[in-house]
Amino acid sequence: MAHCYRHLPVAALKALHASKRGTLEVLLERSRYRVRLLRRQEAQLELLLVVDEVTRPLPNGICYPRIFFHNAYYTKLNRIILARFSHHLGNDYGIIRTMKPSHRKTFSVMAAFDLSSEAGRRKISGLYRFLSEGHDWNLTLLRSAEDLTTERIEQAARHGVDGFLIAIPSNDEIRTLHRRLEVPTVFTDYPDKALEQNFARCAFVFDDDSSLGSAAVRHFITQGKYKSYAYAEADNIRPWNQIRGESFISGMAAHGMKVDVFKHTDTRPADEIAAWLSSLPHPSGVLASFDDVARVLLEACRMARLKVPDDVAVLGIGNDPLICEHTVPQLSSVVPRFEDEGYRAARELQAMMISGRTPQRREITFGAQGVEERKSTARTQQGGALVQRGLAFIAKNVLSGITVSDVVQHLNISWRLADLRFKEVTGATIQSAIVDARLERVKKLLTDSDMRVSDIAQRCGCDPGVLRNLFRRHCGISMRDFRASARGTMA
Repeated sequence: MAHCYRHLPVAALKALHASKRGTLEVLLERSRYRVRLLRRQEAQLELLLVVDEVTRPLPNGICYPRIFFHNAYYTKLNRIILARFSHHLGNDYGIIRTMKPSHRKTFSVMAAFDLSSEAGRRKISGLYRFLSEGHDWNLTLLRSAEDLTTERIEQAARHGVDGFLIAIPSNDEIRTLHRRLEVPTVFTDYPDKALEQNFARCAFVFDDDSSLGSAAVRHFITQGKYKSYAYAEADNIRPWNQIRGESFISGMAAHGMKVDVFKHTDTRPADEIAAWLSSLPHPSGVLASFDDVARVLLEACRMARLKVPDDVAVLGIGNDPLICEHTVPQLSSVVPRFEDEGYRAARELQAMMISGRTPQRREITFGAQGVEERKSTARTQQGGALVQRGLAFIAKNVLSGITVSDVVQHLNISWRLADLRFKEVTGATIQSAIVDARLERVKKLLTDSDMRVSDIAQRCGCDPGVLRNLFRRHCGISMRDFRASARGTMA
């Protein structure tokens, strides 16, 4: 199979032959790897292969080692070659990863995060988690919207900035400037369609706000029936404000519940908010569009002498500990995956700077991580408490191959009564709850790990074929396509 190697540099050939030769030959044969190098000394790509303990089987059953490349000469040409190699063999760096070399290009990146918000702080935590894996950036950090000016961006461009990571909503002037500069940019904000069409070198990483609204629906429903539900939205024009509300309203409608909508403004008198809360049929479950609005609702409940959560249960979105842990009572909140968004945004920008390519999937969303329950929604009826115990048991043991019998035995009641309580509270059976929890965990493993489908199935206590069919039936897509879509595989 010498033809597989004919365009590889001599140093790489020696390393390949020094490793498990037959296995790697098959791997290169299947990938149809073809990269022609310039015959100049400075353009030669020197590679050192390090074979990891982890092995994976090809579809034909042959196992091959995971490969790491140490690139001693990190020129622009070599970065492009590594990106192509990773695209062909590693499916978005899933198999091949670049080790931190002693001599490599340091990327100059300007990042703008609003550090006054929990979202900004968590996103920058994800950014630094990415950098801790060995990626070398010379990072200029802007901490507020006031720092993100056209002058700062133009100055960075003059000094040869390689990329921008913008986690602060920017105005039209700044977005137009980014388009003109043509510097790779990742926005952790809602996509601007005009910018996306006219600016080829950008991507968007943001919340799946429909998922956040759906998480609130599940939380309220599993607690037992409230007499009424409401959504308090902020007075702003940001898209997430409306999307969260629409998701919550439609989710409750699916359970036969109507949602009252209240528009909160900073100038609205507190007694008016208190009067609205008092007018709701109690007990009531109220979702706020984000934690700041939820804090105002708790203060209005105290003014109206409404008991929380017995009369009004309040749920926020954002899980800002500075708010949630210091309100009275402490505030329950839907938890977005802000840190994962920051990590993924950094990863997308790194790939764009290395390869010069734009991600095939330019809009990448992250759903809710769950609900951090505190005292503001701790109200539970007898059936709700039972179902919550069952759901907690399922969540803890979902990867242990549990069945309905295991859940019933844990609850120490009859199968019929347990299924009845689940249907009353959640509208679904115990088996459906197990399947939903298992598929959510499978989605997370597909997105966040490089585990093979067979290994994921084994961890779930399922046959791989059964899991594949189950995933396609419920999600409408194969596990392989879901992983590629969730990771935004480079084109």
